[in-house]
Amino acid sequence: MRHRTARIPLRAWVASVALHAVAGAALYMLLPSTPRANSVTQADGVQVNPFNLSFAQPSDEPPADAIPVRRPAPRPDPTSEPGRVPTVSVIPATIPDDFKGILRDIVGRPTPEPQARATDFPLPEFPADMKPVADIRPVEHTAPTTPPTPTPAPAAKKLAGGKPIHGPLPDGTVAVYLFDRSASMGLNRDTFDAARAALLASVNETPVGANFQVLTYHTAATPALRGTAGKLLTAGEDVTRRLADSIIALKAEGDSAHEPSLKAAIALGADYIIWITDASDEELAKAARALKAARKPVAVYIARAANGTVAEPVELR
Repeated sequence: MRHRTARIPLRAWVASVALHAVAGAALYMLLPSTPRANSVTQADGVQVNPFNLSFAQPSDEPPADAIPVRRPAPRPDPTSEPGRVPTVSVIPATIPDDFKGILRDIVGRPTPEPQARATDFPLPEFPADMKPVADIRPVEHTAPTTPPTPTPAPAAKKLAGGKPIHGPLPDGTVAVYLFDRSASMGLNRDTFDAARAALLASVNETPVGANFQVLTYHTAATPALRGTAGKLLTAGEDVTRRLADSIIALKAEGDSAHEPSLKAAIALGADYIIWITDASDEELAKAARALKAARKPVAVYIARAANGTVAEPVELR
């Protein structure tokens, strides 16, 4: 036996749907009117709600349900009080703890008072009728009438006490001093100094205007003054001073060329040759052969230097 399924009329379906819709609308109206957070969105000042649309204008005031934000207190103006150094009352939390203690010590120190400068003190006031104790006007400078005497060098002092080898020579005669400065003369320093002192004293006694020359030798004879080879000197203050400087600077060195040096002195046309040397008698005898070549008679006097002294001159024959 077959069973038949009962058919629900279409009108019954429509009525059921309408009934359920009315019941759902009634339930929605009974729910609270505040929308859920996940159902509200904001964009450009427009609040969008699935069930309610409303337009809100932007405002500077935060909404009531916004999360509170801590705003820092305004900093004081450091220029409000002259001379006061700005301080920090709150240390940011991002600074390490080690530096917080250092900053607290610095902030807590009192501001030092400004030190008084030297220009802050008042200057003394002097009476208007006060007069100076002494006359402080500049004194006119006058140059000395005579130049100061220069201090002689140590070597010049040592040679200043020498004695001339000879006395005055006849007027109009030519004298040539022949000085041996070979190494043997310097073996005894006192002997060499005594020989230079005797030569210097003899040159200083030469009369002004007299013709003379000074030759020094070791391996060869050269004039004491450079640039005067083959010439005679005329005695005078300038020549004497230059000769003195040259004699003081002489040094003992080299071999002894006695005979060639004697020939050089004869070639100057000398009337007198004053020869200061330590040569032996044998060496002097050999050198005397140069006298045979003299064009005119010439007198040669030997002043022997030995043992720190210079002996009286003896004529060479």
